[in-house]
Amino acid sequence: MADAHAKPHHDYHLVDPSPWPFLGSVGALVTAFGGVCLMEYLKGGSFPIFGFNIANPWLFFIGIVIVLYTMFAWWSDTIKEAHEGHHTRV
Repeated sequence: MADAHAKPHHDYHLVDPSPWPFLGSVGALVTAFGGVCLMEYLKGGSFPIFGFNIANPWLFFIGIVIVLYTMFAWWSDTIKEAHEGHHTRV
Protein backbone atom coordinates (compact mmCIF):
# COMPACT_ATOMS: atom_id res chain seq x y z
CA MET A 1 0.00 0.00 0.00
CA ALA A 2 2.83 2.40 0.78
CA ASP A 3 4.34 1.78 -2.65
CA ALA A 4 1.16 2.92 -4.40
CA HIS A 5 2.11 6.59 -4.04
CA ALA A 6 5.87 6.18 -4.40
CA LYS A 7 7.64 7.55 -7.46
CA PRO A 8 8.38 4.88 -10.05
CA HIS A 9 12.01 3.88 -10.37
CA HIS A 10 13.59 4.59 -13.75
CA ASP A 11 17.02 3.58 -14.99
CA TYR A 12 17.37 7.06 -16.41
CA HIS A 13 17.08 10.59 -15.03
CA LEU A 14 13.86 12.48 -15.73
CA VAL A 15 14.70 16.18 -15.79
CA ASP A 16 12.54 18.79 -14.12
CA PRO A 17 10.52 21.18 -16.31
CA SER A 18 12.77 23.88 -17.69
CA PRO A 19 12.11 27.45 -18.87
CA TRP A 20 15.00 27.35 -21.37
CA PRO A 21 13.17 25.93 -24.42
CA PHE A 22 10.50 28.63 -24.14
CA LEU A 23 13.02 31.42 -23.53
CA GLY A 24 15.17 30.17 -26.41
CA SER A 25 12.21 30.22 -28.79
CA VAL A 26 11.29 33.74 -27.67
CA GLY A 27 14.90 34.79 -28.26
CA ALA A 28 14.87 33.21 -31.73
CA LEU A 29 11.63 35.00 -32.60
CA VAL A 30 12.98 38.36 -31.37
CA THR A 31 16.22 37.75 -33.31
CA ALA A 32 14.33 36.94 -36.53
CA PHE A 33 12.03 39.94 -36.19
CA GLY A 34 15.00 42.10 -35.24
CA GLY A 35 16.86 40.85 -38.31
CA VAL A 36 14.04 42.14 -40.52
CA CYS A 37 14.16 45.47 -38.69
CA LEU A 38 17.96 45.58 -39.02
CA MET A 39 17.82 44.99 -42.78
CA GLU A 40 15.20 47.71 -43.16
CA TYR A 41 17.40 50.04 -41.08
CA LEU A 42 20.47 49.30 -43.23
CA LYS A 43 18.40 49.94 -46.35
CA GLY A 44 17.46 53.35 -44.95
CA GLY A 45 13.75 52.64 -44.74
CA SER A 46 11.26 52.73 -41.92
CA PHE A 47 9.28 49.98 -40.23
CA PRO A 48 6.35 51.61 -38.42
CA ILE A 49 4.41 49.59 -35.87
CA PHE A 50 1.73 51.34 -33.77
CA GLY A 51 3.12 54.67 -34.93
CA PHE A 52 6.70 53.93 -33.85
CA ASN A 53 9.54 53.37 -36.29
CA ILE A 54 11.28 50.24 -35.02
CA ALA A 55 13.75 49.96 -37.92
CA ASN A 56 16.90 49.89 -35.79
CA PRO A 57 19.56 47.32 -34.89
CA TRP A 58 18.67 47.10 -31.18
CA LEU A 59 15.91 44.52 -31.43
CA PHE A 60 18.24 42.15 -33.30
CA PHE A 61 20.97 42.48 -30.67
CA ILE A 62 18.49 42.05 -27.81
CA GLY A 63 17.38 38.77 -29.42
CA ILE A 64 21.00 37.63 -29.75
CA VAL A 65 21.58 38.40 -26.06
CA ILE A 66 18.47 36.38 -25.09
CA VAL A 67 19.65 33.41 -27.18
CA LEU A 68 23.19 33.56 -25.76
CA TYR A 69 21.88 33.81 -22.19
CA THR A 70 19.61 30.82 -22.84
CA MET A 71 22.55 28.79 -24.16
CA PHE A 72 24.68 29.70 -21.14
CA ALA A 73 21.94 28.96 -18.58
CA TRP A 74 20.82 25.71 -20.23
CA TRP A 75 24.37 24.35 -20.39
CA SER A 76 24.92 25.47 -16.79
CA ASP A 77 21.92 23.37 -15.76
CA THR A 78 23.28 20.42 -17.75
CA ILE A 79 26.69 20.71 -16.09
CA LYS A 80 25.04 21.02 -12.65
CA GLU A 81 23.02 17.84 -13.30
CA ALA A 82 26.19 16.04 -14.37
CA HIS A 83 27.99 17.08 -11.17
CA GLU A 84 25.03 15.81 -9.15
CA GLY A 85 25.45 12.41 -10.81
CA HIS A 86 22.27 12.40 -12.88
CA HIS A 87 24.08 11.69 -16.16
CA THR A 88 25.06 8.07 -15.74
CA ARG A 89 25.01 5.07 -18.05
CA VAL A 90 21.78 3.11 -18.26
